[in-house]
Amino acid sequence: MALTKHIWSEDIYKGAIAGTSVFVGFFNVVAEEFGTEKAVELLRKLGTNMGTNSGQNYRKELGDQLLDTKKLAELTTGVTNTFGDKVEVVYEKNSIRLRVRCCPFAEAYKALGMDMISGKVICKAMDESFCKAFIKEIAPNGRWELTKCRESFDDYCEEKYMLTK
Repeated sequence: MALTKHIWSEDIYKGAIAGTSVFVGFFNVVAEEFGTEKAVELLRKLGTNMGTNSGQNYRKELGDQLLDTKKLAELTTGVTNTFGDKVEVVYEKNSIRLRVRCCPFAEAYKALGMDMISGKVICKAMDESFCKAFIKEIAPNGRWELTKCRESFDDYCEEKYMLTK
């Protein structure tokens, strides 16, 4: 996995919507069959595994290089862009905020006739587990939090990545 800049594109976004629709549909089947609690538990496990693997791959390529907010933004937007998210980066002193406006998960919920309230269960479980595992690997003293979860399809989500010393 090269540490090259991943650029968001409409084609990636459309492909991500299609893939995410299948993923969300599968989550719904698992929830119907085994209950929402079990489906969320499995989703968190998946997110943790994916975040850990992705973070470890980036950490190998980073080597001993320390992260600053610019490099952190490059890495996190690279990851989110590969998932189809289009983000705006807001820089702060020792942190960045990623505002996700174009999100394939939101589009998948809409395509499957779900609302954002139902979708938030999936978003929070996947995003939280993935991002916390990812930041732990690339910046062991770093932290992540979801500061805003979209309330409607026209809204946005916001994540905060913090670097601590």
